[in-house]
Amino acid sequence: MLRSAHAARLLPLLLLVFLALFAGCSDSISPPPDDKDNILDPGDGSFALKDMTIPVPWGPPVQLRLEGANLVTDPDDGTVSLDVNVRNLSDRTIGAPLTVWLSGFTPADVVPLNADVMPGDDPVWPAGRDSTGVWMEWGYDYAGLIGDDGALAPGEASEPKTWIFQDRSLASFSFAARADIGGDPGAATLGGFCFLDRNYDGRPDEGEEPFTPGWVTVTGPGDFWFTASPGFDGRYAVPLYQAGLYQLTFETYAMTPMPLVFTTPNPLTVMIVAGPDGTPQSYLDANFGIAPDWFPPPSVQPIWFTELQPADLHVAPWTFLDANVEGALMTFHVGYSGCSPDHPFALWMSGEFMESQPPRASITLVNELDEDCDAYFEQWTAFDLGPLYRRYVETYGPGELILDVHGPDGFMHMMKIGIALPDSTDPDGPIYPGGH
Repeated sequence: MLRSAHAARLLPLLLLVFLALFAGCSDSISPPPDDKDNILDPGDGSFALKDMTIPVPWGPPVQLRLEGANLVTDPDDGTVSLDVNVRNLSDRTIGAPLTVWLSGFTPADVVPLNADVMPGDDPVWPAGRDSTGVWMEWGYDYAGLIGDDGALAPGEASEPKTWIFQDRSLASFSFAARADIGGDPGAATLGGFCFLDRNYDGRPDEGEEPFTPGWVTVTGPGDFWFTASPGFDGRYAVPLYQAGLYQLTFETYAMTPMPLVFTTPNPLTVMIVAGPDGTPQSYLDANFGIAPDWFPPPSVQPIWFTELQPADLHVAPWTFLDANVEGALMTFHVGYSGCSPDHPFALWMSGEFMESQPPRASITLVNELDEDCDAYFEQWTAFDLGPLYRRYVETYGPGELILDVHGPDGFMHMMKIGIALPDSTDPDGPIYPGGH
């Protein structure tokens, strides 16, 4: 989904309502010069409302036109209504969502009465709030009015929707308009499922519920940039119009005591290839698994403690590619030679914490399988730092720690991490929900 207010200023839309209509007068008054694209013809009650230019990340901007007809005024109720359809003036097909948002009414006592999204429904997007933070946009949803195929082809118009305004004085009023649009539903898509990974296996399984408080940012070839939020079902999708390499990053606005722990790569890299006809092919398995607890599960191997020095621990060589710590989960990306792609690894802390500012710990990653083969493999391997965290907090309380990560042949990589236990964790008891 793309909100046009994300990249463009709100566009003014003037709706002129004349008391003379009630007297049967057919004379019209020309709109001001800077609004001459807003046309009112009281003779047949038709309108040509505002054209909107909507920037999109997959090509030139999309042009939409709001077309009005069947103006009806009710002096007894103080209401004004008209039928409005959305016409696609661009050269590409667009799909759902298709929502027209209205705001900035002047005078301020004019309000829509039948919008599909009313103030108080509190959409996430920050535009349209007044000085008190109250959401002051009204949304008319056209997704169900764009044909059985859920799309508007070039030149095609939606079915009309009636807009009803409370305007007790039946005077002229103005408001701003913008639109949300979707890509061509027939185009290739890149998407996936954001979910709570209850069994920590990195795959969506039956019964694992969606994780929705966040968004996925997708970047790709040709300055492609798109942000999509997972729906209520946890699924997201963005349109694709070019093959190439795409990077996807999940970010959350959920309030958690520590960063989320992911059971899948984040960022995630996806290669989109072209089909026989040269068009990109869809990929819908770009999933993001989120661990439901801050600490890793019992199935993740914990760090072990030893009095041996790093040089005495190594079994087989390996190459450091990357390492990161999220929560109490430490993940290594390593390369190695061997006969098989899956090598067992272990993580050890040598001795006690070294007194410095901040304290230091000497940890060693050990490749436990030595094979005489020249094939090269890469692997992600994860470890639970919970035992180290508990030992640190018992000694120092929450704070910083420098990890000296040792590898073969004298390699060392230094990392600084913050250590704390969630408020609900008793440092003297089990650190895992349910015990461990």
